[in-house]
Amino acid sequence: NLSALAFHHLDPTEKDFNLDARALSNRKEEFILKELKKCILLCNNCHAETHNPNLNVASLDLSLLL
Repeated sequence: NLSALAFHHLDPTEKDFNLDARALSNRKEEFILKELKKCILLCNNCHAETHNPNLNVASLDLSLLL
């Protein structure tokens, strides 16, 4: 499903803007395409895991939830 996909900037230091609806509606196509070249497409789950590699379920103390 397309709604489950996210653009991930490979190098955050090169990121000029987020590729979200607000940013896309206010920029010219040439700038959007330039920004897209800095990204890969990930599902939202993989995108979250990429940004939070240390939030592994196996490392959580699940007793705190009880």
